[in-house]
Order: sequence, then structure tokens, then C-alpha cells
Amino acid sequence: MRVVVTRPQPSAARTAAALEARGHTPILLPLMQAQHTTSALLSPPPDDAAAVIVTSSEALRALATAPEGTIDAYRRLPLYAVGQRTEEAARTLGFSTTTSGSGDGRNLASQLLQSISPITGGRLVYLAGEPRSPDLEEALSANGLRLDLRICYRMLSAEPDAATLGTLSKAQPDAVLLYSSESARRFEEVAKAQPATWSRAKFFCLSEKIATSLSPEKQARACFPMEPREDLLLQLLDRCVR
Repeated sequence: MRVVVTRPQPSAARTAAALEARGHTPILLPLMQAQHTTSALLSPPPDDAAAVIVTSSEALRALATAPEGTIDAYRRLPLYAVGQRTEEAARTLGFSTTTSGSGDGRNLASQLLQSISPITGGRLVYLAGEPRSPDLEEALSANGLRLDLRICYRMLSAEPDAATLGTLSKAQPDAVLLYSSESARRFEEVAKAQPATWSRAKFFCLSEKIATSLSPEKQARACFPMEPREDLLLQLLDRCVR
């Protein structure tokens, strides 16, 4: 299958390699790009910090640009990651005590609530991006846990490569991978310029929430895994070939 990968680099390259290994033809069309705002990471965590929270590997890439002494201060804390990929990125950066959720903010919040007391526990340092889902923050705040929110990156719209779009208009894709609601909304903007290109494509979304960001016509051709995990998403893609 000809599969369009809309996620930003460097994640797009990793996904492309996974697709090639499965016999698909990846077509890279990043629709978002990360801008690190590392000023929030110049100071170490507060003295009463109980843990670090990350919901994207992008936060760890931003942290990697901080002074080494500051990174070491973060490494001393246990880290809670939204999913396995993000946990792996944390371990690569040197975190030794890590826990991962099943891929969404509410599940991660449940794990934190089981581990950290709102009465005796310290603050949770959330290395976050913009825009983001409010689910994690709302669940933690509603249960009395204190957050130290540090915005360390922003996801910005990227201009799609004109040559790639031209190629796609001549050889239509079979599938489009969408990893965030922002990417799905950005895709809708891009698709309006040449709707025929996407007329037979199926849309593989990392979650149901992402699928709802598509137009009703595209939602009818969208699917998503039971959990927001890339391995399950690619398994879903493979089943469409059989």
C-alpha cells in the first residue's frame, strides 16, 4: 500500500522504516513541526517535585537541549510517560525510574493517582507542549494533585511539500496515517486544495478522538485501534491488505 505519513520528523522516519519492513511504500508529508521553547527548562525541578510527566517524546527532545546539570536534576526524579515509545525515549536520555501508560492522558492520570498522594506527595513537573489535550491536567487537578506546568515545545503547522503533493495527485495514496487531532485538522486544510487526490484513501488514526477531527465524509473511511499505540495502528493497516 502507498501510505502517507503526516507526523513530523524525526518520528516520521521511524514510522517510514516500520512501514517498509511491512512491505508498504511510505510517502512522507509532515503537516506539523516542533518548535522548542527551552526557556522553561533552564531551571531545575522544584525541591518538592515528586515526579516528571511527559506525554510526548518531543518534550524529551526539548529537555535534551537543556544544560547537563539541569537534565541531571530531572533524571533524579521518577518519570511517568504516556506510552511505551515515550518511556523508551526517557530511558535513552538517562532516566532510570520510569513508568508508562497505555497511550492516553486519562490512563496516565489513573496511574499517577495510584502512586502519589495529593496530601503528602509533592508537585508533578509536567513537561508539556501546545496545543495539547486537557484530559491529563483536568483529571489530576480534580483529584488534588499539584502540577508544575512547563511548556517546552509548540507544534506549528508545516507547509506540505509541493513536489510530494504533485506526485500524490498522479498516483493516489491508499492510506493516510494521522497521529494527532492537530494533524487531522491540518490535513483537512491541505486536502481541500486537491480533494480528488484523497478520494479513495482510508484514514488510519491513532485514536477515536483524532478521527472525530476529520470531516464526516472522511470519518466514514477512518479507523483506529483499541488503544492509542502505533504498533496496533500498523497492525490495523496490515489487516486491510489481507
